[in-house]
Amino acid sequence: MHAIPTTYGGVRFRSRLEARWAAFFDQCKWPWDYEPLDLHGYIPDFVLSFRQPVLVEVKPLLWDHSACERTAIRAAVAKIESSGWTGRALLVGARLNTGHIGVVRTPSGWNNATQQDVVSGTYGNAEHVFRAAGNATQWMPNTYTQKARMAQHCYCGKLAKHTVEGAATMLCDRCVTGCDADWHKR
Repeated sequence: MHAIPTTYGGVRFRSRLEARWAAFFDQCKWPWDYEPLDLHGYIPDFVLSFRQPVLVEVKPLLWDHSACERTAIRAAVAKIESSGWTGRALLVGARLNTGHIGVVRTPSGWNNATQQDVVSGTYGNAEHVFRAAGNATQWMPNTYTQKARMAQHCYCGKLAKHTVEGAATMLCDRCVTGCDADWHKR
């Protein structure tokens, strides 16, 4: 499956999955930066800007324990380990890891991570927060394209200049002020 570039919060992400994690971080009120630094040729997807920053790598992991996925996890971990980053790191996937948000590197090594493992605090149920984050990043129509597709002419054929709430299309100066034709209100 190919990544779908997605805009969320005014930031253009390389994938919808990255945008979903940005929305998750927003739901948790975690400050984040997208692709903020270059670590010897490795650019992490996010850095969570806590007192002790947390590097975040997003991969399309399903946490199904398949051989292919274990290889992908090892590769991501190796990339993080060789980057020179010495702080905490978080590897997250396309879904939660059996109630955990991913795996986190702490001074004791890599372990399953709850939200509290990333930063102390009280958060909503991780599954609900992740679902809400997905809803926040679903496809939204580009309003310029949507308006361009709408007739740029009023129903009466004149050039439309006004968007009117409840009207099916844009209206011209005459119709927006209340011409006698009733059909433009449908």
